[in-house]
Amino acid sequence: MQNANLAIQDVTAKYGQWDADSIGAGSIAWNKVRLSEESEDEDVKALINKGQLGQKAKDEATRRQEQILLEKTRGPVKKQRIVRSAKDMRARLIPPMDQLHQAILEWDIFFEGNDPPTLEKCARVADTYPHPEAYKQTFWKLLVSEAWRSFVTSKDEATSKPFGIKIASRMSIDRFLEVTASMPKLENKERGLSEGDIILLSQSSNPLSDPNEPHALARIWKTAYKKDMLEVTYRLNMRNNPLQSNLHISAELYAAKITNMTTIEREYAALESLKYYDLMDEVLKAEPSPVLKYSDELVNQVLTNYTLNPGQAKAILGARDNDGFTLIQGPPGTGKTKTIVAMVGALMTGNIPQSGGVRLATGGANQAAGQKKKILVCAPSNAAVDELVLRLKQGIRTMSGNDHKINVLRLGRSDAINAAVRDVTLDELVKKRLEGDNTAEKLKTARDKLHSDAAGIRDKVNELRPALEAARGTDRELEMTLQRQFDSLKREQFRIGTQIDADKESGQTISREVEIKRKQVQQEILDSAQVLCATLSGSGHEMFKNLSVDFETVIIDEAAQCVELSALIPLKYGCTKCI
Repeated sequence: MQNANLAIQDVTAKYGQWDADSIGAGSIAWNKVRLSEESEDEDVKALINKGQLGQKAKDEATRRQEQILLEKTRGPVKKQRIVRSAKDMRARLIPPMDQLHQAILEWDIFFEGNDPPTLEKCARVADTYPHPEAYKQTFWKLLVSEAWRSFVTSKDEATSKPFGIKIASRMSIDRFLEVTASMPKLENKERGLSEGDIILLSQSSNPLSDPNEPHALARIWKTAYKKDMLEVTYRLNMRNNPLQSNLHISAELYAAKITNMTTIEREYAALESLKYYDLMDEVLKAEPSPVLKYSDELVNQVLTNYTLNPGQAKAILGARDNDGFTLIQGPPGTGKTKTIVAMVGALMTGNIPQSGGVRLATGGANQAAGQKKKILVCAPSNAAVDELVLRLKQGIRTMSGNDHKINVLRLGRSDAINAAVRDVTLDELVKKRLEGDNTAEKLKTARDKLHSDAAGIRDKVNELRPALEAARGTDRELEMTLQRQFDSLKREQFRIGTQIDADKESGQTISREVEIKRKQVQQEILDSAQVLCATLSGSGHEMFKNLSVDFETVIIDEAAQCVELSALIPLKYGCTKCI
């Protein structure tokens, strides 16, 4: 991460002290703390007393000495949760995206330049920012510049085949145009179109290599299956659109997929909603949390419990007690992943059943109600996330030394996930829970019975009607008896007919009922999970917005390998402690 409130805990006992001075860059606020602060304090005093420093260096050394003394007396940082209105909560989870879409969709993808034609020059990243708007102004330009270069590279390397579309409808929404077109469902298996794709629309049959024909960028706004057809809605910018006069009903155009902008949208959403984050001040001001002092007895208890070294033990204690940002640093092989697993155990102490963990496959809504908190664990890459999931699947140990199996849930596309952890992905868990479920069969049986009953009553009515007509005027008593039977059948026929019509009008097909059941099981699994794992971009998935719980604690592994905006994505769910 770049601009953050960081308390650095060193985990370098294996390789000794790691110098953090050489890696400070951009807006990163490094609070460099050695494992032995007393020794550093003495060194600073000695240099000052011996007069071995110039005036400027002496002032800096004196400031550092004062900082060390201050940190020795500071307690842990505790964040006060901000009570927000429903409007602000929605803005934090689902911020407006119009600014991003307008900027990108007006680009001419054939423009030659390292930056898009309309972008102002990027500013140097500052150490601190006075308010979120100033932060946004800086990182907005960086995000758009990165998006442009990504788009141009994707265009140059695109291998997708162009395809034709015929516009079926057109409408204006704010500053955008939306046009729809349909294609056979089977054709999309090859094209792989999905929401968030950026498409180049053109009058040229070869859109990616013909800059002279009218063309424009479009974002796939939504897709919907209708029987054997896929209906695709394309959203285009209304301003500076050379293709606008060609976007009419029955117009035929050509299209080519360039890339998907979901990750860029999630980074922008984090930037746009930063002003509603509980950790906003820490991100803007870059004020480090203190490195806390612990007795040798407590440190020894932790390192013995988790089989760690002193640096790792102090890191776990500091991360447990401090809110705000805590940075754990160390070269490869110093046990950072092992420290994360131990840290999860320490953070969950007191929040899991003492009788042992509950398997996720048997979890449900009632179980979820008993869970006190969840932890979100992220990393920039799928490989790093999968490594953490493998460790967490083996179980955790609490501060009291009890071992537990916990409900670990891996979110993400199954095809990008290691086979060894696929059993704890949402898709696999839902599939396992639905095995043997006969909801569809029950629904079909019930509806078949409904139609069968309706047919039976119709036959009885048809049989009774001639007898009733024959009895009229000849046998008054028989007529009354048959009329009562006829009226009863007609009432039953009306009741069953009403049920059948209600089913048709509400669209309650068997497939819809099965999908409702699937979503119910999916939500139960999400509710019962104790630790959720995803890539940083994956943590912006729609599923997280549907959870009725905040993630007060977020752990980001390999944070130094991600861009700052990616690291902000998982903090939108009420995070007050980021490690």
